[in-house]
Amino acid sequence: MALFMFVVIVIVLLEIKVMRRTFVIVRGLSRSTQISQPITNATGAIKYKRHAESGIMQFITIAKFAFTTLIIAFAIHRIINTIRTKPTINTQDTIKTQDASDMSFITRTITKVVRAIEQSEGVGARVRRTIGTGNLRNLSPFLMLDHFSVPYGAGFPDHPHRGQETVTYMLDGAFQHEDFVGHAGRIETGDLQWMTAGKGIVHSEMPVKQPGNKPNVGLQLWVDLPEAKKLTEPRYQELRDAQIPRAHPNEKVEIKVISGDSFGVKSPVQTLVGVWYLDVKIAPGGAVSQALPASWTTFVYTLTGRPTIAGKEVDPFNTVVLSTEGDGITIENKGKEEARFVIISGEPLEQRVVQHGPFVMTSEEGIYDAMRDFMSHSNGFERAKGWSSEIGKAMD
Repeated sequence: MALFMFVVIVIVLLEIKVMRRTFVIVRGLSRSTQISQPITNATGAIKYKRHAESGIMQFITIAKFAFTTLIIAFAIHRIINTIRTKPTINTQDTIKTQDASDMSFITRTITKVVRAIEQSEGVGARVRRTIGTGNLRNLSPFLMLDHFSVPYGAGFPDHPHRGQETVTYMLDGAFQHEDFVGHAGRIETGDLQWMTAGKGIVHSEMPVKQPGNKPNVGLQLWVDLPEAKKLTEPRYQELRDAQIPRAHPNEKVEIKVISGDSFGVKSPVQTLVGVWYLDVKIAPGGAVSQALPASWTTFVYTLTGRPTIAGKEVDPFNTVVLSTEGDGITIENKGKEEARFVIISGEPLEQRVVQHGPFVMTSEEGIYDAMRDFMSHSNGFERAKGWSSEIGKAMD
């Protein structure tokens, strides 16, 4: 706008200057007819006439210039205004977020349903696992999903990791955590810990005693890291329940955005590979159509109720794998109790997965290196030498 006003002012000043010059010339011609000795010389008359014509022509030229310049200035103003108001385009602009009644929303279909069978894990822990078993191995970028139930006195004492991330989300109860670099803490119901093991971590994860020795329940997801980031420095991202944002697309749906995006609500969690992790609750009679990034690997894990996923009613403790085509997934609750489930979607990694327990690399050589580094306390495992956790001693 300032540029537009500047151009207008310059044009007005030029016009005033030319008009004044023309006025002087014309006034001079007028006065020449009144002087005591009128111009009788033809050359003088022609000279005055040419001056007058020159002034008029300059006025006309400037007027044309002014008109053209005004048009150009107006066009520049419109272009600048358009650039300023044009929305920024990013990858999220191509993702639809619709309600369940929108007929243009193309829902993904179910490709596989795998029931999570409870089994023993760690010391005294019970887990339901689908991803990471023979039925769903290496659903890239996801390596494992455990729905764990751990009473006090059981747990996961000191153990290493390399080459992946572990994402622990508490559904009920609390867990303590301690590692060999001095990081220690506690996550409770609704809290999140997103740990990037990177080049190496040794830690312990132990449950907290609950009233009546009630078990501590949660989900732990293992996420593969891109080959170039497998030896990155370890880090933690921890959020309390109240720090995790919620989306409410309608009065019967609440979506807790653990990572990624839902209906414009974004999680503060920063991931090294694209991962959306949503905890969804739908009241009876409710429905939602959640948009998903194109071509990402996506599954739904059911917790309570019997949600209808892409037209199929699903019992609790099932992993529902979705196709990669479509705008997202439509889920309804036709039952009489609340349906709760997680939607997890991730960017597939075009790389080999070579895994030996908690070491996840892209080659056998990488696994040998990880085992050697852990045993020799080198290349990321230096602090493991002589270290043992305080919380793990409860298992002794």
